[in-house]
Amino acid sequence: VARNALMMTHGRYYARVIGSDESPAVREQLERLEAALSGAWPSAPLPWGYALFVGQLKLTPGKVSYVKENPFSFGFARDVYTARQDDETTTLFVAATESAAAAGRLAKQLQEGFSELGDTAEPLAGVSLFADEYLGSLSGATTIERWVVGVYRAKDRETAGDALTRLRSAVEQMPPELRERAVPARPTAETPGGKRTGDDSTEHGE
Repeated sequence: VARNALMMTHGRYYARVIGSDESPAVREQLERLEAALSGAWPSAPLPWGYALFVGQLKLTPGKVSYVKENPFSFGFARDVYTARQDDETTTLFVAATESAAAAGRLAKQLQEGFSELGDTAEPLAGVSLFADEYLGSLSGATTIERWVVGVYRAKDRETAGDALTRLRSAVEQMPPELRERAVPARPTAETPGGKRTGDDSTEHGE
């Protein structure tokens, strides 16, 4: 609720209400509507990536995104949650895989992709970082059990280190219920003809 407007989400619903002015009476009605809609609509848990970044790391929801495919222009990756930091340059990211082995393979692919950006910087907290040849920013990825975590285009080593430490801690401390939900997205549903919806039958990057 702000000034003469209410914008809210609840479960799978989104609502926007605009008042005619900024009077106390309008503000009162907006707050009443917020309570009424919250009580009337069924709730639902946040997608696991948002629960991690918003619920645990306390980031602003508007800075969190879900990238279904081609994150960072890498065709081999998909199903990645990203979160921009306050500097609007540094981005945290996390992806769930089906196993620790799969996480290791994805992290290796990401590191190889980042290596094409520029030189290898000195490892930070056991994570290899790669410096962008033109921007000077740092990117890297590592694993925690079956999750891949990393930082993209951090402005400096201090920022990269702080971001990785906070993200690692958040993943390690995920509650059991969130761990159960933090899984890869289901494959796209198949059409009656046997072809997956939105799929051209060609794997990206191959």
